[in-house]
Amino acid sequence: MAFKEDVQILFAKILENKNHITNEEATKHSMIIPFIQVLGYDIFNPLEVRPEYIAAFGKKKDSKLDYAIFQEDKPIIFIEAKSITEDLDNHDTQLKMYFNTTPEVKVAILTNGLIYKFFTDLKDPNVMDSTPFFELNIEKINDSDIELLQIFRKDSFEVNSIITTAKKLVYMDNIKSVLKELFKNPSDEFIKLIVKDFIDKKITSTVIGEVKP
Repeated sequence: MAFKEDVQILFAKILENKNHITNEEATKHSMIIPFIQVLGYDIFNPLEVRPEYIAAFGKKKDSKLDYAIFQEDKPIIFIEAKSITEDLDNHDTQLKMYFNTTPEVKVAILTNGLIYKFFTDLKDPNVMDSTPFFELNIEKINDSDIELLQIFRKDSFEVNSIITTAKKLVYMDNIKSVLKELFKNPSDEFIKLIVKDFIDKKITSTVIGEVKP
């Protein structure tokens, strides 16, 4: 079965059952573990997927990370899981700690089973960015989201490719934000740029005032 179909079937099943999932353990069991599995990782193999992961620096009982995904005996993805009932804002402290002290890991995921926030370190090396480069909401899934998910699959995971994609996504998001603000509150310079090809006369402040609305 194609990856797209696998994802669509899984997400449809999750949405069908979500009202019966009320705590973190159920969220992990019914939503997050199947998600890891659909990406091609063997959830029953501790050499690939390690739940309740404790790094060498994290000996304290409360410093366990929910999941670490390994490739060739090295961690490649960290996942912090919250209950489906939890808002994900301000819940990334533990994830940041693990990410920032594990240079080889370039993908960190914060999730409540419905929303997946993907982080890396575009701003400062080995420091997890404060905002995700990709946010997946399975209640609003589209073909572009599924296509993007493919880069995190076991058989196609490649760090440089993910970083390149992350940069493109952040650039595009920034461009969209700037354009949205320009169309909402256009500057005189922006108006001049837009109208210069179809207004023959000199573009004065009066002309700008006429076309700005």
